[in-house]
Amino acid sequence: MITGGEVKEENRMTRADRSMIRQCIINAALACEAQNCTVLSGHVRDALRAAGGG
Repeated sequence: MITGGEVKEENRMTRADRSMIRQCIINAALACEAQNCTVLSGHVRDALRAAGGG
C-alpha cells in the first residue's frame, strides 16, 4: 500500500494522486506485457519513479 495503510495519509491523497498511481500501474502492465512477464510491485515502483512520483 502506498500510504502504508495510515488513514491520515490516505485522506490526504488527491484525485490527481490516485490518477497518477492508476496510470503508473497501467504503464507497468503494458511494459510487462511487451516483455511477456508478470507485473510485480517493483515494476509499478519503477513506473512511479519514472513519472516523478517517488
